[in-house]
Amino acid sequence: MGFFIGFLVKLFFLKSKYNIYETLILVFFTVGIGNLIFVAFGVFETITSLEIGNIAYLFAMLYSAWAIGNFFDKFKAWSYIKGFLAYFLGTSIGSFLIVIIGVLVEIINRKM
Repeated sequence: MGFFIGFLVKLFFLKSKYNIYETLILVFFTVGIGNLIFVAFGVFETITSLEIGNIAYLFAMLYSAWAIGNFFDKFKAWSYIKGFLAYFLGTSIGSFLIVIIGVLVEIINRKM
């Protein structure tokens, strides 16, 4: 999903001075920190038996939006909104494509 998020970040911040490789490093770092957030919430969920998976996704999304917005222009609110949209749309597109690939593989396997 990092590639889709990176593509959208690059698309939303066209006038930035950073190239695609620097943008991908930013996105991969924020996705990695988001995964660490999921791990922390997963450990907490295992210990307490509370269902907090949706809260973990919210925290990971907010962190990524903040990190992307802060990286490009921390003084403009629009930068944070574009970061949020890039993360949300990138994960949505990635998830959608994963489902489509899974359905296609299933169709091919049933025909064989």
